[in-house]
Amino acid sequence: MFLGKAKYKPPGPGEHFRARIANSWEGIRDIQIPHLVENVRQAILDPLVIDQAGWNLLTIEDEAQRRSPVEMARVQYQWVRGVFQYMPDGVQTEKTQTANRFIRMSRVPREFIMAAVAPIYAARERRDLGEMTLKDIPPLAVKVLGDCDEAIMCSAALPAVCGIPTRFMLGSADPKGDSFHHIWVEADVYGDGSPDSWAAGAMDPTEPEFDEMGKYAEMARYQPVEIFA
Repeated sequence: MFLGKAKYKPPGPGEHFRARIANSWEGIRDIQIPHLVENVRQAILDPLVIDQAGWNLLTIEDEAQRRSPVEMARVQYQWVRGVFQYMPDGVQTEKTQTANRFIRMSRVPREFIMAAVAPIYAARERRDLGEMTLKDIPPLAVKVLGDCDEAIMCSAALPAVCGIPTRFMLGSADPKGDSFHHIWVEADVYGDGSPDSWAAGAMDPTEPEFDEMGKYAEMARYQPVEIFA
């Protein structure tokens, strides 16, 4: 079920939101989770997020596979993995970011591409620099730094843009503790809401070995958190 109710508007570009660190289950439930849920709910309405999901779908060459929920979710996860670099939060700091910021941070500014990269490709192809456009230059991407609760924003929002329900999964290595220390995303890739469907759509880009959808850490306790319920 959905834990908590959001009572705030996610920060826009250039804006920040500060709150006390959620260092207990009550804090996670009442502060952190509602913020993350509302971020995703707002993200699926964001034109930038919608466009990124669409561009990711176009990397699927087969037209029939573009209509497969499994494949649609897979390419969104692979894009997140491709631009994400795990980096722990600072001391006594819990940092998150919206899907909009995640996408913007993954992109190299057009001005930089044309000023620094276009001359290289023009010289290599023996073309006039004035003829070069962005279409003539391979896509450039930079790594977005963050920990698990930053990676989940786009992991949850991009498949949801494609009509695939997503949810958060909390995990704890302590079987008797009252808190959780890890979070990732699951997508209902079979569309039947079964445990197998959610597990097959697990997305956790924080570990190098989780190179495919459906891989996630083994925990002593799990707690699913609905986003769109």
